[in-house]
Amino acid sequence: MERHRDRSETRRAERRMSTAATCAHDEIRTRIFSGALEAGARLREKQLVAELGVSRTPIREALRRLHAEDLSSSYRTGGQGRFLV
Repeated sequence: MERHRDRSETRRAERRMSTAATCAHDEIRTRIFSGALEAGARLREKQLVAELGVSRTPIREALRRLHAEDLSSSYRTGGQGRFLV
């Protein structure tokens, strides 16, 4: 019984994370298309966390989705990924 409960809790946490990532993605995407984020602007993880009120993991997933949609580009410096609009 305990094992089943752990799986259920894990699934709920994954859904919340997915929902947070989707909300973050949608908000950043809206900012790109509205012009609130200008071309070439850096997408700073810490700043987005503070502005959107979600943890780093959903922000990272949102940035990956934007990159997959060719709405941002990424590069690495010092072991950290950077994203630009």
